[in-house]
Amino acid sequence: MIYSRFIGPKHLTGGWVSEKGIICKVKGSKLSLSKDDYDLFYHHNENNLVANLTLNYRGLAIINLNSSQEDHPANHPDLREILAHLGSRQIMGIAAGLGEFIPFVSKKTAVKPLVIESLAYDVITELLDYAAPLFLKHHREDAAKLSENCRVMMDQDKVQIIGSLQDVLGSPKLSEQLFGTVDVLIDNLNFPNTIVAQTDGIREETLRDLELRLLKENGIRYGLPTEKPLVKMKGRFVVLER
Repeated sequence: MIYSRFIGPKHLTGGWVSEKGIICKVKGSKLSLSKDDYDLFYHHNENNLVANLTLNYRGLAIINLNSSQEDHPANHPDLREILAHLGSRQIMGIAAGLGEFIPFVSKKTAVKPLVIESLAYDVITELLDYAAPLFLKHHREDAAKLSENCRVMMDQDKVQIIGSLQDVLGSPKLSEQLFGTVDVLIDNLNFPNTIVAQTDGIREETLRDLELRLLKENGIRYGLPTEKPLVKMKGRFVVLER
């Protein structure tokens, strides 16, 4: 079988198309899969057991499989504080991707988190599920976790995906329905694993104005762990002092 030959000591060089139309290519220890403008790349090194998994040339939540999950909320001090006081607060994630935070929150609160995201989670799930048996055995668990994150994001009983940034900005009616509804907003657009296309044609000022309008008074915006949180006070952002 092609699976066992790829994950074993000998590697193929070639390609094939799956029954679902996934284009697969193998060259040595490198595997690439493509479907509907999405490309998944997997490259492993058998000596140090490190693998790189990227989607459309951008690293996924787990850049090095089998290593620490840097995108996990436990490693973001501000997000640890959020998780300790979830209550009935409305959480929104912008560019949530395949990260851990939104799926984690969905299990801890009765209020469905809102997500602004352009990823086609169904296509990504297909790619991950098809690719997993081709991975080395010690990387399959991590791939399965990413696939599970996709399924949580697609579960309308757990997460409400609003649409892309372009969808929200292009629909005044949709925007107005969301304005003033969010207690905590997580902006992932500046994280290294964010796909650039999500912000094509959107100015920074436009995004900040949207975030300000989405938040309730005293609502908080979190970005990178190195960024200071911002709180909405009297209709403008103010740095949240500790």
